[in-house]
Amino acid sequence: MQSLQAPGLSHDEKVSLKRLAAGTQHASIPSKHLELFKKLTLIESRGATWKLTPLGLRQLRGMPKPARITSADPLALLETMMTMYLALRQHRTLVREREAVRPGNSAVPASRPA
Repeated sequence: MQSLQAPGLSHDEKVSLKRLAAGTQHASIPSKHLELFKKLTLIESRGATWKLTPLGLRQLRGMPKPARITSADPLALLETMMTMYLALRQHRTLVREREAVRPGNSAVPASRPA
């Protein structure tokens, strides 16, 4: 039985296939990629554009998805990450201090990080 996935597309070819699926003009896709996609029946001509065939869509669905960014604003994303990091760091410091003052605990008290 023949595999439903196209054999061994390179990273650049996968990017081109994703770009075609997203509606990028085919003039910006390398012609060697278009020729390969036609040969593998991943795309078909629809007027002046190229569309993915059902096989091309299955190929696209089989590709790993990029990590999702929850915010369109990079500064908001960075602020969220830093807030979470600082809260975790403060929590760890408090846990170390509490463990250090427990009776019978021979641990050396943690010094505060600078």
